[in-house]
Amino acid sequence: MKFRKTLSTTATLLLIFVTATDSSFAATKAVPKQIKVVAARPNLVTNLSAAAGDQISAILTTSTAVAYVGTMESSTVAPYTAQQIGGTDGFIAVIDATGAPIWDLRLGTAQDDIATAVARDRVGNFWVVGVSAKPAAISQTQTATDPQVINVDGVSVDPVTTPNSNLSQMVVWKVDVSGAIQATYVYDTYGVIMPTAITYSATKFIITGLVGSTISQQGFKVELDSLGHFSKFVSNKVVALPTGQVTSIKAGANTIKYFSGVKTIAGIKSWKPKVLTPVVVSYSRSGAISSAYSLPGKVLSVSWQAGVGLVALSEIGNSYGISIIDGLA
Repeated sequence: MKFRKTLSTTATLLLIFVTATDSSFAATKAVPKQIKVVAARPNLVTNLSAAAGDQISAILTTSTAVAYVGTMESSTVAPYTAQQIGGTDGFIAVIDATGAPIWDLRLGTAQDDIATAVARDRVGNFWVVGVSAKPAAISQTQTATDPQVINVDGVSVDPVTTPNSNLSQMVVWKVDVSGAIQATYVYDTYGVIMPTAITYSATKFIITGLVGSTISQQGFKVELDSLGHFSKFVSNKVVALPTGQVTSIKAGANTIKYFSGVKTIAGIKSWKPKVLTPVVVSYSRSGAISSAYSLPGKVLSVSWQAGVGLVALSEIGNSYGISIIDGLA
């Protein structure tokens, strides 16, 4: 009996120890992190020169800065410093990862010019593509003279000329990292041209866009080497890009997904906006959400670069905003 009692006591103590251990484990078990959508604030809000036709067309992110290109139609206002060149100027500006300006540069001629896209080469130079206006055919109207009037001085009457111009001259400006133009390359086309993208591949740039008139347009592709030599101009059909799709961006070990407008996000129960709102969500390799941000205004583009993070270009009212989210760096 004494042996049984001792055994019973030992079993009771063991049961108490196991129960206590399980309770302790349950208390220290990791609780899933509650993710909330954080509202991103623009690092830069600008209305450029405050003219109606001003616009930012594209952004490019480096490991330490953000460059953006576009068009200004009026004289320079702060924080920009480059002086106006012509009627409408293309431009490139660079800001640091906090949104502080580094330098800016106007691009073009005494006529109208625009800048639409930008890429970088291996050295770090910026290659900005755009369009310049060139004089079109000059229409001449002969001024009639009265034969009854005696021209005592023998002065000849020149025809009245009506100069016209159109954006049919594609231009690529090569700009170094300090904001100085190194070269300008020009390509004449047969109609109004609108380059929409420039990408760098190995030793050449590939430029794509639209060419034609306001009535009929078609796509085009042309290549440019580092010495400024253009390839043959290739026309192609215009392909409409899908809208409303989810954009996935590889960001190191994580994946960032951009939603142009959502009311619900799987895994974030607290997200309940009243209207469709653009959002970026970062997912770990396992598929778990690590962070999420809502973006202001109408988002035009998003990109990611190690060292800087996610960069979003938005239209905010009559201004443009650039949001730099270093939490996604």
